[in-house]
Amino acid sequence: MPKVSVVMASYNHEKFVAETIQSVLDQTYQDFEFIITDDGSPDRTVDVIKKFDDPRIKLFCFPQNQGACAAMNNCINEAKGEYIAVINSDDAWLPEKLEKQVKFLDEHQEIGAVFTSAQIMDENSNDFPDKDHWYQKIFIQPNRNRFQWLKHFFFYCNCLCHPSVLIRKQCYAVTGVYDERYAQLPDWDFWIRLCMRYDIHIMPENLTKFRLRANEANASGNRADVATRTTLEISQVLRNYLNPLVIEEFLKIFPLMTNIPEVGVSASIGEIETELVPFFLAKMALQIEGPALKYFGFELLYQMCSNAEIAGKLKNKYSFDFNSLTGLATQQDIFGIISSRAIQANYNQAQSELEQTRSELTQSQSELEQTRSELIQYQSVLKQAEMLRQQSELVLAQYHHRVQENEIVLKEYQETAEQTRSDLEKSQAQLLNQQEENNQLLSLLQQLQTQLRQTEAVVEESNQQLQQSRWDLENSQAQLLNQQEENNQLLSLLEQSQTQLRQTEAVVEESNQQLQQSRSDLEKSQAQFLNQQEENNQLLSLLEQSQTQLRQTETILVEYQTKLQKTHQGFAEFQQLGETKDELLNKSTTEIEELKKLVDKLHQILQVKETMLSQFHQQMAALHAAKQQLKEQLNYQQTESTNMTFNLAKLESQLHQKQSEIDQNQKQLYRLRFERFLASDNTNSPKQTQYRLLVWEAWYAYQHGDYRQMVKSLQQSLQHTPLSRTETMVNWLESFANFSSENGSGFDSSQLLGMSEWQQLTRQSILSKVR
Repeated sequence: MPKVSVVMASYNHEKFVAETIQSVLDQTYQDFEFIITDDGSPDRTVDVIKKFDDPRIKLFCFPQNQGACAAMNNCINEAKGEYIAVINSDDAWLPEKLEKQVKFLDEHQEIGAVFTSAQIMDENSNDFPDKDHWYQKIFIQPNRNRFQWLKHFFFYCNCLCHPSVLIRKQCYAVTGVYDERYAQLPDWDFWIRLCMRYDIHIMPENLTKFRLRANEANASGNRADVATRTTLEISQVLRNYLNPLVIEEFLKIFPLMTNIPEVGVSASIGEIETELVPFFLAKMALQIEGPALKYFGFELLYQMCSNAEIAGKLKNKYSFDFNSLTGLATQQDIFGIISSRAIQANYNQAQSELEQTRSELTQSQSELEQTRSELIQYQSVLKQAEMLRQQSELVLAQYHHRVQENEIVLKEYQETAEQTRSDLEKSQAQLLNQQEENNQLLSLLQQLQTQLRQTEAVVEESNQQLQQSRWDLENSQAQLLNQQEENNQLLSLLEQSQTQLRQTEAVVEESNQQLQQSRSDLEKSQAQFLNQQEENNQLLSLLEQSQTQLRQTETILVEYQTKLQKTHQGFAEFQQLGETKDELLNKSTTEIEELKKLVDKLHQILQVKETMLSQFHQQMAALHAAKQQLKEQLNYQQTESTNMTFNLAKLESQLHQKQSEIDQNQKQLYRLRFERFLASDNTNSPKQTQYRLLVWEAWYAYQHGDYRQMVKSLQQSLQHTPLSRTETMVNWLESFANFSSENGSGFDSSQLLGMSEWQQLTRQSILSKVR
């Protein structure tokens, strides 16, 4: 007969069962039988098991799934060994595991079962990477006596590694096998029943390899279906504590002191009657977070209150009556009905607000689309204005070209006038020489000389006037050039305005200033344009004055021609004076012909001037029309810009308001999620929940720069903190760091500690503590 019976229930573990079986066969201790019961696996688990050809393996197969406990109990019933070693079909052992445990039980007959610590491995039999996983620490336990273990099981549930146990077979015979009603906690139920009669021991060595599968695929994985079954099974397993073995040794398991706070009894406990022990079990269960233990506690209290005799003792000794029971039922809210309804109400309100916000956002989007369309139309208007500007620039260029041509003609006129003056001077010299040669004609020639001098003076004055006209024309040309530069500046200002308007769509905050700047530039351009118009009018006036002066010159020249004709008649009277006189007369006649040619040339110049003046008037009329059209266009653009500025300001205000509402709704959603998280954590009391919620609100305010709200929330949290003031302030910093890490944002504790608001808050907290 083998000394050890290794028992294993298998189900759907074809990937792992070979490794498990091999780890058992590789044990340094070989005096064992290996009993396996497959619980109706639909995969190839049985085929893998059958590949092992070892006479110690005994395989039993259920035709259909009956549950892990039924399969394990079948193995125990078939076992023949003195000791029974349990292993799961996806775990493994280290080679010396059985050898060390058998030796320990042989040497310690008072111990009913021996366990080991466990090495956690992953799906691929590698070390589990998450060193902070709770399974990494749950199996690390100190050794306790059986009474201490029963107390630990009551408050903290299971913490022993089932596939590490080596147990005496007689323990199953005395305490019973695994309860087949349980799917999640059959081993915890068995440990409680085992410790009612036997001590156990944990060897602090990792001799067992416990597998954590991916996606919480273990039978005890952190899943919703597992949590539901576990909650129901806890309330049933706790009934073991109503066993007479526990009742008789209640104070050894729970060494209660007088007025112990954790029980919630204010009266002196004193000696406890046996029939009142369930009352203390119930009160302790109600102090533990979790609906299963609280349900167990209320069930005990309802049963005791249904007995009139026991209810009377509870009232007389511990002041606990019907009102106390109903008050506890309301206060505990073990099924979370009150908090669930509050959360549902908040959720419904948040959902409604979100729908309203979504509708408002849709409307805002429509308004933004309409504004974008208006901006496109405005850009089209600006393009038309640009075309008009280019046309105006072309007209100005043509005008500038014609002015240059006029300048060339005026220069030619000036040269002709100078030539005329030179010719007149020569004529005067010839006349003076003639006077010397012929003294007899002195009286007549003096009159002619006087007239010639007067004509010369007039011509000189005309020349000066022509020179002044040339300077005026040069000034006009400079003014026209300045006008062109100013028009170019106007074009640049218009382009800047167009660029600013295009940037308005991307940068809404700067649109108002840019439009105002554009309007100011347009007003300046308009003023410059008006000034240019005045200068053009002045230029026109100067040209008209030049025309008048030229006409006066023409008149003087005609008079001069008449006088020359009279002189010619005078010379005819003195033909008898001789050959010298004839020569002088011929010279005078030649000079007169030349003067006639000069007059004809002046007429031609005047005609060209009239033509140029007519063209200049036409150009001025066209320029005036273009200016008027540009002025109207600029006024229209100014009006449109003003309207758009108002609409953009209104839209910006609406966007700020919507953004504020969205931020508020987002905060409500985050708060709702955090409240749900706190509600799902059964380890928090209502006061702790309120404290954590206020700390979260303070962190949220800190993240959004609302330091006044942060200080207010932290001050309120002091009223609910379960910690001392110093521990609370440390907890604030830790909570801020944790919330920031979960939110994916950074947290600089030194920046927070350096804030004046934080320093003032800590001083107030310390001072209030001192008082």
